[in-house]
Amino acid sequence: MAPRRERPARKRRANGEGTVFWVAPRKLWAAELTLPDGKKKRKYSKTEVQARKELRRMLTAVERGEPLGRDDLTLTRFLTEIFLPVDEKRQPLPHALMKGKPSHLARTDGIIRDHIVPSSIGGLRLSRLRPLDIQQWRDAKLVQVSPKTQKPYSPTSVRLMQVTLQGALKHAVRLEFIARNPAELVPLPAKSDFEGTAWEPDEAMRFLAACTGHRLENLFVLALLTGMREGELLGLRWADIHWDANMLMVQSNVVWVRGTAHHGTPKRERSKRPVPLVPWAVDVLRRQQARQSPERQQAATDWHDLDLVFPNNVGKPINTSTFRTRVFHPLMKAANVRAIRFQDIRGTTATLLAFLGVDEVVIQKLLGHAAVQTTQRHYIHLLDDPRVREALERLQARLATPQTAAAGAAAPEGR
Repeated sequence: MAPRRERPARKRRANGEGTVFWVAPRKLWAAELTLPDGKKKRKYSKTEVQARKELRRMLTAVERGEPLGRDDLTLTRFLTEIFLPVDEKRQPLPHALMKGKPSHLARTDGIIRDHIVPSSIGGLRLSRLRPLDIQQWRDAKLVQVSPKTQKPYSPTSVRLMQVTLQGALKHAVRLEFIARNPAELVPLPAKSDFEGTAWEPDEAMRFLAACTGHRLENLFVLALLTGMREGELLGLRWADIHWDANMLMVQSNVVWVRGTAHHGTPKRERSKRPVPLVPWAVDVLRRQQARQSPERQQAATDWHDLDLVFPNNVGKPINTSTFRTRVFHPLMKAANVRAIRFQDIRGTTATLLAFLGVDEVVIQKLLGHAAVQTTQRHYIHLLDDPRVREALERLQARLATPQTAAAGAAAPEGR
């Protein structure tokens, strides 16, 4: 009987080669790889074929110097569980990666929930997300109809969506879930060629006339005289007004997010600025002081002393949604002027100042624009129309009078 041949000893695998084996307690196949630093990385699969495929993927990633990450993590899970998890009231949880002002967080959360999670890329594994996937998602968004406007999303809106996704994936790279940011390889849509809408001077005069006697008349006059934004006016405090110097400081604002008022600072440092007050503006603020005194007395203990110049009738911040739908829009209708956004009142202010010969850089500083090109592109172009120049001459003479002419239409009641 021939002697039994002994099998050669099984060669031990070196670090970095990896192995596949059956794990009886879990009834799964495991792909295990020892990393260069000595740590072991293990992935479980239902079949041996899947496990060997997973081992090859891990070996390729290590060879390229890429992080292994979590192959089961989808884009949706990363965004909603790690990047910006929220509670039942849609408020960010403490461990959320993203930080920022409430309005920015709410906008980002809306983009994630409405445009990324239910889309074609939401269910993709984070580690398998390709630039082509993002490009196809972007192109689909450019032709998708918005349920709000019943029009396709503008390139500017889609650009904001892609920038949001790109910012989130930067965190994924930093945490080594992925090796590179695929969104950075996809060109952003060009911004829409938007030019600001401004009332013609005749419209501004009719609007001011319609505001006569309204509880918030002084707010609208100050908006036209200073070019301040809606949130800056609603967050203006009496302490910000320097009577002796005939100026006010824009250093706070009020932003409403999901029914809650948030007191904060302007989003850009340049937006914090001094605003000179012409005599009419000083008179408007004095009249606002006088108007507020009886409201304080009438509210008595219900009054909230937040030092606001333009609060509601109990001293709290005015709800911007209510302000637009129940005050601003009805006043525009009563004045028979074009319906514009509140921030577009700034356009009339900028155009009037340019007509009066004020340097564009000075207008930029007054309005708090980040660049003078913004002022030029959005508003100063209106001066090219000779009819606008003629109307501005009338408005200039009108604004020199500290009282607005009475309008035939009655103003809606303030809130």
